[in-house]
Amino acid sequence: MSSSDMRLEVTWQLVLKKLAKWNSTVSLTYIRRYYQTVTAVSLIALLLIMSMLNLLRGKGHLVSVSADSIAESSVNFSSLSAKFDLPPPKPDAGLPINTDETSQSNKVIYNRIDKSGTRTFLYIIKKLALRNRFNHISSDIWAAKYTSNDQQKDMITEVNTSPSPLLYDRPVHYIHFPRYGANQPSWISLVRDPLERFVSLFYYKRYGDVRTRPKTFKNASISMVKHTFDDCVLKNRAECSTKNVMQIIPYFCGQGAGCRIPNRWALETAKRNIIDNFVVVGVLEELNTTLFVLQNVLPRFFKGAEDAYISLLLSGVVRGYSSFAGEVPSEAAMSKMKERLTLEYELYYFIKERLELMKQQFIVYPLQNTILVNSHSREESLTDEVNEDTHVTSEDDGDRETTPDDKGSDTHGNENGDGEKFSIVDEDDSKVDNLNTDSVNASQDGDENEQAQTTDEE
Repeated sequence: MSSSDMRLEVTWQLVLKKLAKWNSTVSLTYIRRYYQTVTAVSLIALLLIMSMLNLLRGKGHLVSVSADSIAESSVNFSSLSAKFDLPPPKPDAGLPINTDETSQSNKVIYNRIDKSGTRTFLYIIKKLALRNRFNHISSDIWAAKYTSNDQQKDMITEVNTSPSPLLYDRPVHYIHFPRYGANQPSWISLVRDPLERFVSLFYYKRYGDVRTRPKTFKNASISMVKHTFDDCVLKNRAECSTKNVMQIIPYFCGQGAGCRIPNRWALETAKRNIIDNFVVVGVLEELNTTLFVLQNVLPRFFKGAEDAYISLLLSGVVRGYSSFAGEVPSEAAMSKMKERLTLEYELYYFIKERLELMKQQFIVYPLQNTILVNSHSREESLTDEVNEDTHVTSEDDGDRETTPDDKGSDTHGNENGDGEKFSIVDEDDSKVDNLNTDSVNASQDGDENEQAQTTDEE
């Protein structure tokens, strides 16, 4: 065999070896991909089978419900439940509060809740704005609580562009500023016993109060006024039905559609927002405690709040807030309505317990320079303030005059069981502590008066 033939044979052998190696690699690649595909398909099939088994066992539910299949009277919203990945929040979560941070706050939003002492609280804020030298802006938008993204951005812009220190008040369902890239202000609010607030709002829409009745409620429709609270509740009219029980929760839950439907998710979300985003949520029936806590948490804004409140009571201004009451509700109607407000009461008790825990924090460790004032100078200051407060007018109080027949853009039209329209008036009253001479003197000595009797001043 010639040398050329030997070279050719060696070359072909090398070529054949290369081809054999390439074929082997290709085969292994295809085999690997094949098994990977089979494994993935098998896992998907197994998951589908397990899901079907869970449905058959009743662990999952596929329910088809028609609009006519649910009668309003048969819906028990208080029994609705939801599963949460996190345990339900407790009132002591996030406590004790870090006053080193809150005392430096320069932007505060007071989220006003109608018929929960707003006029009294705003009166105190106006006096403190002059004394403590902060900017107070009271929004003219009081009916648009559920807002669009653009409206939320407008409010954020107004707050961010206003000079600090700022206290801005407006009734609105909670807006999360960081969602739009803005710094989170310090949110505060004030709640009231849900049933008492509901009854108060019911009669205010029909009769008004001493300050508003002569001008704005004299033309209230007879058909609207004739319906008593008992009639509304026991006949399950729309105004008092289970569809209208989410009164307080949306202010803390937020702007989501689920926040306006009675369910536990909305309640738990409201609680978490109170813990994470509200520095103080006060209680109208415990207004002394609320002001005490605010003085310690936000001293830049609320230093001297107790003095301003006492001067307001002594001046008699709050007497003009008393609503004209209608027929006294029966026990049956009150009990029925309270049952419908179960979720609202759970939030209310959560807030009360949290407020008490905050009070205990500051009784043990009071923040310096907040409420420690010389009693003699304080007495003189109170005398001067009372003399000024006796000249307060409705304009000073920030009253808005809105009638049940008002067609303005700042009213919500709601329809009762008879198809009649009524306007939800967001002008608030409050329940305040009746301080007798002894309790005023005790307050002047720096003591807390928590046992003052409360009365309606709707």
